[in-house]
Amino acid sequence: MGKANSPSEKEDTAMMVILMFVRAATISDLFSLEVLGISDPVEMKSKKENEYLTKLYFEETVRINEVRRYEDSIPWKGDNLSLPTYDDVFKEWGSLDIIEKDTVEPSSLHHEHYLPHRPVVKQHGTTKVRPVFDLSAREVGLPSLNQCLEPESNLLELIPSLLLRSREHKYVIVADIEKAFLQINLRPEDRNFLKYFGGMEKKM
Repeated sequence: MGKANSPSEKEDTAMMVILMFVRAATISDLFSLEVLGISDPVEMKSKKENEYLTKLYFEETVRINEVRRYEDSIPWKGDNLSLPTYDDVFKEWGSLDIIEKDTVEPSSLHHEHYLPHRPVVKQHGTTKVRPVFDLSAREVGLPSLNQCLEPESNLLELIPSLLLRSREHKYVIVADIEKAFLQINLRPEDRNFLKYFGGMEKKM
């Protein structure tokens, strides 16, 4: 031990990098016993029973089909499920005159733009399934629709001042407009750039 008589001429740099992913936690997680590994025995028993029944259901329903591939059915929860379909959202928009059907004319194809879209499922919202349109999608060498539009103002920055000003009055009225952004009409000449395919044979 102690200082070496002759210092080493070799210099190395050692560095250890640790990368950890931390799940976004809420305040309620700090008081949750499940975080500490403490669970209700009744819930644990029920979970194990469900796992056993699911495994049993799989063993009873799995089979080898005609093309020699495994085939099984989905283990549904109960018999009273009512999942909203993606097409139902567009049907509702059509009944509210939010969207309209379109007839494509070959002469106007260079003045049109079709938006890709996909469903987003939100279990705890009033609308379980809603479409999300991708305005950033583009072809190679061509701009996206977002790149052709002027950037919008961030209205979220106004929320703190609105909340503070609301305290100046004795009464505050709060309202929620259903489908607020969808209530705004778009000029007919601009609608050609917000079209989408609503099915195999439908264009909206």
